[in-house]
Amino acid sequence: MTFLGELRVEATLDNLTSAAYFVRGVGHRLKLAEDMLNDLELAVEEAATNTIQYAYAARQTGEMFVRGELLGDVLYLVIGHWGTAIDPARLEPFDASEPVDSRPQGGLRLQLIRKLVDDVQFFTSPAPSIPSTIMLSKRLPGPPPPVVGREE
Repeated sequence: MTFLGELRVEATLDNLTSAAYFVRGVGHRLKLAEDMLNDLELAVEEAATNTIQYAYAARQTGEMFVRGELLGDVLYLVIGHWGTAIDPARLEPFDASEPVDSRPQGGLRLQLIRKLVDDVQFFTSPAPSIPSTIMLSKRLPGPPPPVVGREE
């Protein structure tokens, strides 16, 4: 697996821009098409927003990270935190055709993320010192991309 970098910031909405810039930098290193880059950037922003709003919901302060890794032609973007883990099984499926007042709270971001990437996996921390993570994966078109700026 090729490590593409990691950004570690305070888990605040003000730092969503930093997360987006990080993803954009990873995408440029991999020479991704603009539409794919925009999808990945939005997916990470949505996952990071969930982290900020739910993992640190009780006005806790804490850190989050975004890490990029490449394995063959699959890009992995991992968003991690040391707050309260999000249990995706507790999120009800979101049906956009339902009237607004009868829709369940939450779940829309996760549905959007799943449309933007190939797979979403949640890993709950077994101990306070180990982060909980959300791993987004996206298969890149064509042969595995060369990683710009990396020496062989």
